[in-house]
Amino acid sequence: MAASMGECNICRSPIAEAIYRKLLDDRGISHKWIVDSAATSTYEIGSRPDHRGLACMKRHGLSSNHIARQVLHFHFYVQIGPHRCLKGFLRVHRAATL
Repeated sequence: MAASMGECNICRSPIAEAIYRKLLDDRGISHKWIVDSAATSTYEIGSRPDHRGLACMKRHGLSSNHIARQVLHFHFYVQIGPHRCLKGFLRVHRAATL
């Protein structure tokens, strides 16, 4: 599993998810991976990626049908954004495992 997490899951993490998917598709190995992204907060759950992120993806030939959601539990993660995202992930992870 490759996952990217951000505070709200509408800016950088959906872009990272789209990049991971493209890289795996280009190599013909996407069927071997689960690619996802999620938020450490609840601020934007259910929202589409930010218009600036969508514009960035479009400029680079990427697409996304992503809808923001909160991380519940990941067995493996690749990237966590700013320090506040790590703190949020640890808070959510602890609550999910209690």
